[in-house]
Amino acid sequence: MKPLLNTPSPNSLKETEKLIKKWANELELDHKIKKNSVGSIHIINETLAIGLHPKAKNSQELRDLQEQYSKKNIELYYIYPWDTNREKFLTHFQSKLGLDSRKYSARRLKLEVIANDAGNKFMRDYHIQSSANGVGKISIALLDKKTDEVLAVQQFARYRFGVKKGKGSIQTSPVWEGLRLCFKPDVQIYGGASRLQKYFEKEYKPEKIISYVDLSHSSPGSYKTSQGFQNITNWNQESYKWALTSGPHNVKIIDKDGNERYPNIKEINKHKFLNPSRVAGAFGKGVGQLFYDGKLGSRKELRAQSENGELVFNDPILEALGYTRWWTSGQAKWVKELTENA
Repeated sequence: MKPLLNTPSPNSLKETEKLIKKWANELELDHKIKKNSVGSIHIINETLAIGLHPKAKNSQELRDLQEQYSKKNIELYYIYPWDTNREKFLTHFQSKLGLDSRKYSARRLKLEVIANDAGNKFMRDYHIQSSANGVGKISIALLDKKTDEVLAVQQFARYRFGVKKGKGSIQTSPVWEGLRLCFKPDVQIYGGASRLQKYFEKEYKPEKIISYVDLSHSSPGSYKTSQGFQNITNWNQESYKWALTSGPHNVKIIDKDGNERYPNIKEINKHKFLNPSRVAGAFGKGVGQLFYDGKLGSRKELRAQSENGELVFNDPILEALGYTRWWTSGQAKWVKELTENA
Protein backbone atom coordinates (compact mmCIF):
# COMPACT_ATOMS: atom_id res chain seq x y z
CA MET A 1 0.00 0.00 0.00
CA LYS A 2 1.52 3.32 -1.06
CA PRO A 3 1.39 6.44 1.15
CA LEU A 4 -1.44 8.95 0.71
CA LEU A 5 0.88 11.53 -0.82
CA ASN A 6 -1.80 13.16 -2.94
CA THR A 7 -4.29 13.68 -0.13
CA PRO A 8 -5.02 17.38 0.49
CA SER A 9 -3.88 18.49 3.95
CA PRO A 10 -6.96 19.05 6.14
CA ASN A 11 -7.28 22.03 8.46
CA SER A 12 -10.17 21.10 10.73
CA LEU A 13 -10.55 18.35 13.31
CA LYS A 14 -13.39 16.70 11.37
CA GLU A 15 -11.40 16.72 8.12
CA THR A 16 -8.44 15.12 9.88
CA GLU A 17 -10.65 12.46 11.45
CA LYS A 18 -12.05 11.62 8.01
CA LEU A 19 -8.55 11.37 6.60
CA ILE A 20 -7.39 9.02 9.36
CA LYS A 21 -10.49 6.83 8.95
CA LYS A 22 -9.92 6.66 5.19
CA TRP A 23 -6.25 5.82 5.68
CA ALA A 24 -7.02 3.13 8.28
CA ASN A 25 -9.70 1.59 6.06
CA GLU A 26 -7.39 1.48 3.03
CA LEU A 27 -4.76 -0.28 5.14
CA GLU A 28 -7.43 -2.58 6.62
CA LEU A 29 -6.49 -1.60 10.17
CA ASP A 30 -8.64 -2.28 13.24
CA HIS A 31 -9.44 1.38 13.86
CA LYS A 32 -11.54 2.63 16.79
CA ILE A 33 -11.95 5.86 18.77
CA LYS A 34 -11.78 6.41 22.52
CA LYS A 35 -12.67 9.58 24.43
CA ASN A 36 -10.72 10.76 27.47
CA SER A 37 -9.74 13.92 29.33
CA VAL A 38 -7.70 15.40 26.45
CA GLY A 39 -10.10 14.57 23.58
CA SER A 40 -10.43 11.82 21.00
CA ILE A 41 -7.78 9.09 20.71
CA HIS A 42 -7.75 7.05 17.50
CA ILE A 43 -6.58 3.52 18.27
CA ILE A 44 -5.12 2.44 14.94
CA ASN A 45 -4.03 -1.06 15.96
CA GLU A 46 -2.36 -2.82 18.88
CA THR A 47 0.83 -0.71 18.53
CA LEU A 48 -0.25 2.78 17.40
CA ALA A 49 -2.64 5.51 18.57
CA ILE A 50 -3.21 9.11 17.46
CA GLY A 51 -4.54 11.93 19.64
CA LEU A 52 -6.17 14.70 17.62
CA HIS A 53 -6.06 18.32 18.84
CA PRO A 54 -5.49 17.26 22.48
CA LYS A 55 -6.41 19.84 25.11
CA ALA A 56 -4.70 19.26 28.43
CA LYS A 57 -4.20 21.09 31.73
CA ASN A 58 -0.42 20.93 31.26
CA SER A 59 2.35 19.05 29.45
CA GLN A 60 2.57 16.40 32.13
CA GLU A 61 -1.01 15.27 31.49
CA LEU A 62 -0.11 14.58 27.86
CA ARG A 63 3.07 12.72 28.82
CA ASP A 64 1.21 10.71 31.46
CA LEU A 65 -1.33 9.60 28.87
CA GLN A 66 1.46 8.56 26.51
CA GLU A 67 3.03 6.59 29.36
CA GLN A 68 -0.27 4.81 30.03
CA TYR A 69 -0.43 3.69 26.40
CA SER A 70 3.27 2.81 26.40
CA LYS A 71 2.65 0.29 29.20
CA LYS A 72 0.29 -1.44 26.76
CA ASN A 73 3.05 -1.33 24.09
CA ILE A 74 1.11 1.33 22.16
CA GLU A 75 2.86 4.47 20.89
CA LEU A 76 0.60 7.52 21.23
CA TYR A 77 1.27 10.49 18.94
CA TYR A 78 -0.43 13.89 19.00
CA ILE A 79 -1.51 16.04 16.06
CA TYR A 80 -2.28 19.72 16.76
CA PRO A 81 -4.27 22.32 14.82
CA TRP A 82 -1.06 24.03 13.67
CA ASP A 83 0.40 20.81 12.23
CA THR A 84 0.12 21.23 8.47
CA ASN A 85 0.74 18.69 5.69
CA ARG A 86 -0.91 15.97 7.72
CA GLU A 87 -0.41 13.37 5.04
CA LYS A 88 3.21 13.38 6.27
CA PHE A 89 1.97 11.96 9.56
CA LEU A 90 0.15 9.15 7.81
CA THR A 91 3.21 8.11 5.81
CA HIS A 92 5.24 8.24 9.03
CA PHE A 93 2.70 6.08 10.84
CA GLN A 94 2.56 3.70 7.90
CA SER A 95 6.31 3.22 8.27
CA LYS A 96 5.93 2.65 12.02
CA LEU A 97 3.50 -0.15 11.18
CA GLY A 98 6.10 -1.79 8.91
CA LEU A 99 4.01 -1.30 5.77
CA ASP A 100 6.65 0.33 3.55
CA SER A 101 6.93 -1.46 0.21
CA ARG A 102 10.53 -0.45 -0.60
CA LYS A 103 13.07 -2.04 1.75
CA TYR A 104 16.86 -1.72 1.69
CA SER A 105 19.93 -2.62 3.69
CA ALA A 106 21.97 0.48 4.57
CA ARG A 107 25.19 -1.33 3.67
CA ARG A 108 24.04 -1.70 0.05
CA LEU A 109 23.34 2.02 -0.41
CA LYS A 110 25.68 4.83 -1.38
CA LEU A 111 26.51 7.36 1.34
CA GLU A 112 27.59 10.91 0.59
CA VAL A 113 27.43 14.47 1.90
CA ILE A 114 24.97 16.44 -0.20
CA ALA A 115 24.30 20.17 -0.55
CA ASN A 116 22.25 21.64 2.29
CA ASP A 117 19.79 23.07 -0.24
CA ALA A 118 19.00 19.53 -1.36
CA GLY A 119 18.91 18.27 2.22
CA ASN A 120 16.59 21.08 3.30
CA LYS A 121 14.22 20.38 0.40
CA PHE A 122 14.14 16.69 1.34
CA MET A 123 13.15 17.67 4.90
CA ARG A 124 10.51 20.16 3.73
CA ASP A 125 9.01 17.53 1.46
CA TYR A 126 8.96 14.59 3.86
CA HIS A 127 9.76 15.41 7.50
CA ILE A 128 6.86 16.08 9.90
CA GLN A 129 8.64 19.16 11.28
CA SER A 130 10.07 20.31 7.94
CA SER A 131 13.67 21.60 7.90
CA ALA A 132 15.63 23.20 10.74
CA ASN A 133 18.19 25.99 10.75
CA GLY A 134 21.68 25.54 12.11
CA VAL A 135 25.16 27.06 11.95
CA GLY A 136 27.71 24.95 10.13
CA LYS A 137 24.99 22.54 9.03
CA ILE A 138 25.82 19.42 7.03
CA SER A 139 23.52 16.99 5.22
CA ILE A 140 24.45 13.31 4.92
CA ALA A 141 22.41 11.10 2.59
CA LEU A 142 21.87 7.49 1.64
CA LEU A 143 21.25 7.02 -2.08
CA ASP A 144 20.30 4.21 -4.43
CA LYS A 145 23.54 3.16 -6.15
CA LYS A 146 21.87 2.66 -9.54
CA THR A 147 19.61 5.71 -9.76
CA ASP A 148 21.18 8.17 -7.26
CA GLU A 149 17.73 8.63 -5.75
CA VAL A 150 18.03 10.15 -2.26
CA LEU A 151 16.35 7.75 0.16
CA ALA A 152 17.34 9.18 3.56
CA VAL A 153 18.97 12.30 4.97
CA GLN A 154 20.36 13.22 8.37
CA GLN A 155 21.45 16.76 9.21
CA PHE A 156 23.81 18.02 11.90
CA ALA A 157 24.86 21.51 13.00
CA ARG A 158 26.97 23.14 15.69
CA TYR A 159 25.06 23.06 18.98
CA ARG A 160 23.00 26.25 19.20
CA PHE A 161 23.25 26.73 22.99
CA GLY A 162 26.71 25.43 23.78
CA VAL A 163 29.15 27.09 21.38
CA LYS A 164 32.19 28.94 22.65
CA LYS A 165 32.33 32.72 22.43
CA GLY A 166 34.64 34.58 20.09
CA LYS A 167 35.20 34.97 16.38
CA GLY A 168 35.10 31.68 14.51
CA SER A 169 34.32 29.67 17.63
CA ILE A 170 30.93 28.41 16.35
CA GLN A 171 32.59 26.74 13.38
CA THR A 172 35.26 25.13 15.59
CA SER A 173 33.14 24.11 18.58
CA PRO A 174 33.35 20.35 19.26
CA VAL A 175 29.68 20.24 20.35
CA TRP A 176 27.19 19.28 17.63
CA GLU A 177 23.44 18.88 17.43
CA GLY A 178 21.54 16.24 15.51
CA LEU A 179 18.85 18.24 13.69
CA ARG A 180 16.67 15.99 11.54
CA LEU A 181 16.64 12.38 10.41
CA CYS A 182 14.22 11.51 7.63
CA PHE A 183 13.50 8.58 5.33
CA LYS A 184 11.58 8.91 2.10
CA PRO A 185 7.93 7.81 2.31
CA ASP A 186 7.30 4.14 1.61
CA VAL A 187 11.03 3.42 2.17
CA GLN A 188 12.50 1.39 5.02
CA ILE A 189 16.28 1.16 5.44
CA TYR A 190 17.60 -1.42 7.86
CA GLY A 191 20.52 0.07 9.78
CA GLY A 192 20.09 3.45 8.06
CA ALA A 193 20.17 5.63 11.19
CA SER A 194 23.24 3.83 12.57
CA ARG A 195 25.22 4.09 9.33
CA LEU A 196 24.55 7.83 9.00
CA GLN A 197 25.47 8.42 12.64
CA LYS A 198 28.69 6.39 12.46
CA TYR A 199 29.82 8.22 9.31
CA PHE A 200 29.27 11.59 10.97
CA GLU A 201 31.22 10.60 14.07
CA LYS A 202 34.13 9.22 12.03
CA GLU A 203 34.44 12.15 9.62
CA TYR A 204 33.62 15.14 11.86
CA LYS A 205 34.96 13.85 15.21
CA PRO A 206 32.50 15.58 17.58
CA GLU A 207 33.29 15.54 21.30
CA LYS A 208 29.62 15.71 22.17
CA ILE A 209 26.33 15.36 20.27
CA ILE A 210 23.04 16.77 21.57
CA SER A 211 19.78 15.53 20.07
CA TYR A 212 16.18 16.52 20.74
CA VAL A 213 13.11 14.37 20.13
CA ASP A 214 9.66 15.96 19.86
CA LEU A 215 7.64 13.90 22.34
CA SER A 216 4.33 14.82 20.71
CA HIS A 217 5.36 13.52 17.31
CA SER A 218 7.61 10.60 18.13
CA SER A 219 8.51 8.05 20.76
CA PRO A 220 11.31 8.90 23.25
CA GLY A 221 13.84 7.27 20.93
CA SER A 222 14.92 3.75 21.87
CA TYR A 223 17.24 3.73 18.86
CA LYS A 224 19.15 6.59 20.53
CA THR A 225 20.11 4.25 23.36
CA SER A 226 21.45 1.72 20.87
CA GLN A 227 23.61 4.49 19.36
CA GLY A 228 25.18 5.30 22.72
CA PHE A 229 23.07 8.32 23.73
CA GLN A 230 21.89 9.00 27.29
CA ASN A 231 18.47 10.48 28.00
CA ILE A 232 18.84 13.67 30.10
CA THR A 233 15.32 14.98 29.62
CA ASN A 234 13.88 17.44 32.13
CA TRP A 235 10.57 15.72 32.76
CA ASN A 236 9.24 18.74 34.68
CA GLN A 237 9.31 20.92 31.56
CA GLU A 238 6.19 22.71 30.37
CA SER A 239 5.72 23.22 26.64
CA TYR A 240 2.95 25.02 24.78
CA LYS A 241 1.92 27.29 21.94
CA TRP A 242 -0.32 30.32 22.13
CA ALA A 243 -3.56 29.65 20.24
CA LEU A 244 -6.10 32.28 19.22
CA THR A 245 -9.27 30.70 20.61
CA SER A 246 -11.54 33.77 20.81
CA GLY A 247 -11.72 37.25 19.34
CA PRO A 248 -9.38 38.73 18.39
CA HIS A 249 -10.34 41.47 20.84
CA ASN A 250 -9.52 45.13 20.28
CA VAL A 251 -7.59 45.63 23.53
CA LYS A 252 -6.55 49.20 24.29
CA ILE A 253 -3.22 49.80 26.03
CA ILE A 254 -2.03 53.16 27.37
CA ASP A 255 1.66 53.17 26.52
CA LYS A 256 4.52 54.68 28.52
CA ASP A 257 3.93 58.09 26.93
CA GLY A 258 0.22 58.10 27.77
CA ASN A 259 -0.90 57.36 24.21
CA GLU A 260 -3.79 55.03 23.41
CA ARG A 261 -2.57 52.04 21.42
CA TYR A 262 -4.75 49.46 19.66
CA PRO A 263 -3.70 46.14 18.14
CA ASN A 264 -3.46 45.39 14.44
CA ILE A 265 -6.36 42.94 14.13
CA LYS A 266 -5.30 41.78 10.67
CA GLU A 267 -1.87 40.94 12.04
CA ILE A 268 -3.38 38.94 14.90
CA ASN A 269 -5.47 36.92 12.45
CA LYS A 270 -2.25 36.06 10.59
CA HIS A 271 -0.82 34.57 13.77
CA LYS A 272 -3.47 32.19 15.09
CA PHE A 273 -0.69 30.09 16.64
CA LEU A 274 2.42 31.54 18.23
CA ASN A 275 5.58 30.04 19.67
CA PRO A 276 6.26 31.64 23.07
CA SER A 277 9.70 32.70 21.82
CA ARG A 278 8.02 34.83 19.14
CA VAL A 279 6.49 37.06 21.82
CA ALA A 280 9.32 36.83 24.32
CA GLY A 281 10.79 39.99 25.75
CA ALA A 282 10.68 42.08 28.88
CA PHE A 283 7.09 42.94 29.71
CA GLY A 284 5.13 44.53 26.83
CA LYS A 285 8.01 44.35 24.36
CA GLY A 286 7.21 41.14 22.43
CA VAL A 287 3.45 41.68 22.00
CA GLY A 288 3.97 45.40 21.46
CA GLN A 289 6.34 44.92 18.59
CA LEU A 290 4.27 42.19 16.98
CA PHE A 291 0.74 43.58 17.34
CA TYR A 292 0.97 47.21 18.50
CA ASP A 293 3.48 48.53 15.96
CA GLY A 294 6.28 48.99 18.49
CA LYS A 295 7.29 48.77 22.14
CA LEU A 296 4.67 49.70 24.70
CA GLY A 297 6.97 50.33 27.64
CA SER A 298 8.35 48.59 30.71
CA ARG A 299 6.12 47.03 33.34
CA LYS A 300 6.79 49.97 35.67
CA GLU A 301 5.96 52.50 32.94
CA LEU A 302 2.76 50.68 31.95
CA ARG A 303 1.65 50.33 35.57
CA ALA A 304 1.91 54.09 35.90
CA GLN A 305 -0.95 54.33 33.40
CA SER A 306 -3.91 53.54 35.67
CA GLU A 307 -6.16 52.20 32.90
CA ASN A 308 -3.86 49.25 32.12
CA GLY A 309 -4.65 47.17 35.21
CA GLU A 310 -2.69 43.90 34.85
CA LEU A 311 -2.04 44.38 31.13
CA VAL A 312 1.58 45.31 31.64
CA PHE A 313 3.45 42.41 30.02
CA ASN A 314 3.12 39.75 27.34
CA ASP A 315 1.06 36.93 28.85
CA PRO A 316 -1.97 38.87 30.16
CA ILE A 317 -2.02 41.01 27.02
CA LEU A 318 -2.09 37.88 24.83
CA GLU A 319 -4.89 36.41 26.96
CA ALA A 320 -6.89 39.63 26.68
CA LEU A 321 -6.45 39.56 22.89
CA GLY A 322 -8.00 36.07 22.81
CA TYR A 323 -5.03 33.68 23.10
CA THR A 324 -4.80 30.66 25.40
CA ARG A 325 -2.02 28.17 26.06
CA TRP A 326 -2.27 24.96 24.06
CA TRP A 327 -0.07 22.41 25.80
CA THR A 328 2.27 19.96 24.06
CA SER A 329 4.35 17.05 25.38
CA GLY A 330 7.66 18.89 25.15
CA GLN A 331 11.00 17.45 24.07
CA ALA A 332 13.24 14.59 25.10
CA LYS A 333 16.92 15.54 25.24
CA TRP A 334 19.68 13.06 24.47
CA VAL A 335 23.45 13.45 24.76
CA LYS A 336 26.40 11.37 23.58
CA GLU A 337 29.91 11.97 24.86
CA LEU A 338 32.72 10.83 22.57
CA THR A 339 35.70 10.86 24.90
CA GLU A 340 38.03 9.54 22.22
CA ASN A 341 37.61 12.84 20.33
CA ALA A 342 38.15 15.11 23.36
